[in-house]
Amino acid sequence: MAFSCFRGSWQNQTEPTSATVNQKLILIWYRNDLRIHDHEPLYQAVQEKAQIIPLYCFDDRQFGTTS
Repeated sequence: MAFSCFRGSWQNQTEPTSATVNQKLILIWYRNDLRIHDHEPLYQAVQEKAQIIPLYCFDDRQFGTTS
């Protein structure tokens, strides 16, 4: 059983196709912000026509109260 991401939602895929097996998969980790206009790894992934999985982990410390 394989999983693929299509238009922002995960879909269960029982038989991978040759297109999904041969396609490069790249995880883009947004560490401090979600900017995309100057994100070099994202640009490279698009140039390679890779499937992109964006990842951003929310840090509760960034949303704490201010004094």
